Amino acid sequence: MQHPSEPIPLQTGIPRLNLPPDVILLYKQLLQHVDNLPSNGGFPQNVEWQRQSLRNFLLSKLNGSSPFGDDGDPVLSVAVSEVLGSKAIAEKYTSAFWRLCKEHDVCQLLFGQFLPKALSEHVQAYLSKSKFDQDENASVAEDAIEYMLRLRARKKHIKGFPTGIPTLDDALAGGIHGLTFIAGDKGVGKTLMQLSVCRETLMQDSSTVVLFYSFDMPKTTIIDRLLCRALNLNPRQLQPGGIDESIEQRIECELKNEIYSRLLVITRDFQSTTNESGEKLLAGLTYESILNDVAAFQSLKRILIVIDLFQKMIVPGDQPVSCFDTYRLDVIDQVRSVLGKRIGHDNIGFLVSSEKRKGDTSRGDRLTREDLKGDGRMSSDADCILLMETAKVIDSDTNEIVISVDKGRDGVIRGEHRAILKHRTGAFLDPSVESPSASPLLDARVKDKEFDPYAEE
Repeated sequence: MQHPSEPIPLQTGIPRLNLPPDVILLYKQLLQHVDNLPSNGGFPQNVEWQRQSLRNFLLSKLNGSSPFGDDGDPVLSVAVSEVLGSKAIAEKYTSAFWRLCKEHDVCQLLFGQFLPKALSEHVQAYLSKSKFDQDENASVAEDAIEYMLRLRARKKHIKGFPTGIPTLDDALAGGIHGLTFIAGDKGVGKTLMQLSVCRETLMQDSSTVVLFYSFDMPKTTIIDRLLCRALNLNPRQLQPGGIDESIEQRIECELKNEIYSRLLVITRDFQSTTNESGEKLLAGLTYESILNDVAAFQSLKRILIVIDLFQKMIVPGDQPVSCFDTYRLDVIDQVRSVLGKRIGHDNIGFLVSSEKRKGDTSRGDRLTREDLKGDGRMSSDADCILLMETAKVIDSDTNEIVISVDKGRDGVIRGEHRAILKHRTGAFLDPSVESPSASPLLDARVKDKEFDPYAEE
């Protein structure tokens, strides 16, 4: 076999291989481009070798033989597919992609205007993103190209995951984003708020999937509450003896809504594992198990991961109690990092409910981020902190609640936002439309008395 560095003359009168006219034209034009490059014109030895190899391959094709086989340069294979208007073979495209990543300048020199445009743009986008994420650029000026791409991408989807409360969504720059903690007393409506975000997100954005970890309630209760919200039902209508044929038909019809195909509710009972000493330990929630659950979705463009409740996230049995919260936060960070690299950090959100610390009358009645129960790192890691309180009890089903934005990044506006919460249906209503003045108001801050709308009467 002739060495690729030895030139092959273009022969005439020899039958050519059966090539499409467009491919023959591409080979001729590319050959002319390669011949116009200065021969031995100061290129590094490996570049000159590649130039001669590409030239000889093109000549062999045009002469009707192929001493180097039919594969050739993978970048050239993609260029041929582009000319023919067909999709490149996956293996060829992958090989061409990584070749361009490693030797983009060399390929640009060898192929010039014939470098496949779509492939080149794909590689440049990958390299730009990698340099931006790995802090490899020399200045913000070099970061600007990738930043502008990400800025323009924000136009393509809703920023954040909507809560369904207009004033709150406006303050949150479109809704929940990043890592958001929501804290408040038991029974105030934290889970209902999480379910409201799930439903609003699924209804408004068909590209989003939702993964809901319920460590505080069984799956049937979570689905019950979703149905009560969707069908305006009282939870007692779903209890034994309360279900009639018409409700059953409505539920069956509702569950055919495509939004439920993008929702996964998990209330896993974690199995025990055995350590080296033979002790049985809880396996716990790991970032690997979360990624396995995410893999259940066939398509992943945007995802909201909901955890109810942070303090009940199962920690592996080999972790000391003092490190529980640190472990939980590390799991969330790992998942955000992995999925962020895959689909973009703007396309993943965590909404995590948290218990609050016991009351501290020395600081007054209002909740602050200091009331988050757990490690102080929760406040520092969070992109946003929402604090829920009951302002007034209107009746056994209806409360006026206050949601305070105590911390926010990326243009989030801190402040208080009011809503009317219908506990039984889980609906959050605009107080300017659903006026609480129509019913007698009760002071919600009654000491030593906890209001629970789901308690048995």
